[in-house]
Amino acid sequence: MRYFSGKIFPFLLLFIIAVFAFWQIAFFQNTFKYDMTEQYFPWRYFISECINNGFLPLWNPYQNIGFPIHADPQSSVWYPLTWFISIIFGYNIYSISFDFILHIFLAGVGMYYLSCVLKFEKTTCLITSISYMLCGVFIGNAQHYTIIIAGAWIPFVIAAAIQLSEKTVFGNTMKLAFFSFMLFSGGYPAFCFILFYFILIFIIYKTFIHIYKKEYKIIFRTYVFYLLAVLIFALLSAGLIVSVYESLPYITRSNGVDLKAALFCPFSPKCFISFMLPFASVKEEIFKETDLSMSNGYFGIFTFLFFLISIFYKKPSLIWLFLIFGFFSLSAAVGDYLPARAFLYKHVPLMNMFRFPSLFRLFAITGFIISAGWYLNELFLKQTINQSKVLKYSPGILILIFLIAIIFFSAGNNLDLVYFVRKTLLKFSAGTDINQHIVFQSSIQILFLLIFIISIFTLKNQKKIFVLLTVLVASELIVSAQLNSAYTVFNDESDIKELNKNMRQFPHGFPLPNNNFVVKNSDTTSAYIYPLCRNKNIFWKQIASDGYDPFQLKSNADLQDNYSDLYFSSLSNKPVFLTSNIYSDDSLKEFREKKYLKSNQVFFSNNDYESIKKTKTSHSSTDTAFIDYFSPNKISISVSSAQPQILVLLQNNYNNWHAYVNGKECKIKTANHTLISVLIPGGKNNVIFEYKPKSVIACFCISIFSLIITLLYFIFSLLRKERKAA
Repeated sequence: MRYFSGKIFPFLLLFIIAVFAFWQIAFFQNTFKYDMTEQYFPWRYFISECINNGFLPLWNPYQNIGFPIHADPQSSVWYPLTWFISIIFGYNIYSISFDFILHIFLAGVGMYYLSCVLKFEKTTCLITSISYMLCGVFIGNAQHYTIIIAGAWIPFVIAAAIQLSEKTVFGNTMKLAFFSFMLFSGGYPAFCFILFYFILIFIIYKTFIHIYKKEYKIIFRTYVFYLLAVLIFALLSAGLIVSVYESLPYITRSNGVDLKAALFCPFSPKCFISFMLPFASVKEEIFKETDLSMSNGYFGIFTFLFFLISIFYKKPSLIWLFLIFGFFSLSAAVGDYLPARAFLYKHVPLMNMFRFPSLFRLFAITGFIISAGWYLNELFLKQTINQSKVLKYSPGILILIFLIAIIFFSAGNNLDLVYFVRKTLLKFSAGTDINQHIVFQSSIQILFLLIFIISIFTLKNQKKIFVLLTVLVASELIVSAQLNSAYTVFNDESDIKELNKNMRQFPHGFPLPNNNFVVKNSDTTSAYIYPLCRNKNIFWKQIASDGYDPFQLKSNADLQDNYSDLYFSSLSNKPVFLTSNIYSDDSLKEFREKKYLKSNQVFFSNNDYESIKKTKTSHSSTDTAFIDYFSPNKISISVSSAQPQILVLLQNNYNNWHAYVNGKECKIKTANHTLISVLIPGGKNNVIFEYKPKSVIACFCISIFSLIITLLYFIFSLLRKERKAA
């Protein structure tokens, strides 16, 4: 179609739509809500600070008294776009806004790519891509950045897997490996697990087709190329794979979550209203049984209509595969309302590793959009859109439903829609009720559907109808996104310029931490800059005892949960301190019962205690220990001590920490169940603690080299295609 001709126009249009749908973010008017500013932004800020100061982002010393950020799959340490933005811009409130818009755009490009692979016409590809990039997951979960990243790359992975099954060439293998790596390194892990099973089902499906056709050589060749893709993916992901693998014995969630947690935050049946009226899903009556972020399953009223119609038509087996997986995903998304999620948890590997059943709704939405796109594509190819009786009259059924909703929810209620529109629209408002939301959006939906019906009956030119339909789909989804955004995307009380101005007072680089007791460095006590409410000490560059992160070391969690008094006494020290007041863990119970714990007491395992007590230790008031160099991965301490004693660093003792006393490596001993400590001799000493995971660093080099080779391959392939085309 000349309306949508050219390679650039569809992508330019998708970018413009993404900007208009999230203009408060795109034009830097407001900041994000909740987790985006409180979790993901601080992490990216820290990663950016590390990279731009010449350090690998391996250890974060400012949160929960230190943790290996490189081993946290949600940190995006290994995600190439995080590195790219860190190097080019550095992470600030502006660059993370750009990052968000970029991934919304990528989600649209990914669905466009997948639709093209499914051989949809360009106009249909545009409609499916717009429906996907502005669906309820990207609106509702906008604060959960790893979910946004996962949603952006999932269509790319599926499209590459299909392409490789159709044409077993090295280029398609590289695409599958690269896109899978992008998803794995930046996305929420649960989506990787679910997508793995969809790809596995797809491979089995294609295998049966080849067996039926007796194409055994094709099966062998396809499996070889899939295995090659797995190998390339492993090379690209080597750093993250090794990091996660090494962390498993030390983290709390290495054995998965319990069933109750796995069923937490479902896409409950009440949330089904969001398929037609997403503005209702922001009210507590709908999300009471789940979470506001998990209650939106919208993908456009027109695409929803096409999906409903498509169910009753004969379809290719591949489209059926998408649709069936979509329905199964929906049954899993509802949590304990149906047995699907519990079945997966109990019987399918990796399905016990994550919470939030509502995450499955993204795969339901994807399957439904693909089915809707297939039906719309059939109408386009057959040029029968204005001849289809089903399509002429089915919008009328939806209009009737919306009219009934308006009448029902208006009855006996003082809606005061004039005040509602003037004072609360596009703003967060706890004072509005669900009746106003339903009536207002029902009216909007009726308007869009009426325009579509009129076009079907009056326009004879099929191309013009499809152009108008694309405009309607984009406009309606932008309106829906805007209605919900004040509740789930942006903070309408924040001023991004003011925040950026206030952030200039944060220290640059990695200065020496203050000499306060660590217990005083917390989110509640550190200086408050709205809306940065949690993980604030990452910005202030102070060692803190708290932090907002599901990734937690077992030793730290055990100390907090089971020995809270010892935890508090440990934190009532400066970042480094000297002591000779040492005991074995066997004596800890007695001290706790007598409530006689003091900040300078440290307890060791029996074996460590026996080895330490052989050395006569003593502490005097003139002994000193202070940090003279500080970086995320290396801390240097100058010590002056008349007698041997214990030096304690308030960081969690984790695999790959090394200690050097006067240049000679010595054994680290775990104090108070989690802290780093060493026995130092009397006199003046220099003690260096260094976090040096050699296997991770080696795998980082492998990952970087593999990524460079992969990107060079894509560049040269593109140049070769351009030369051939010329």
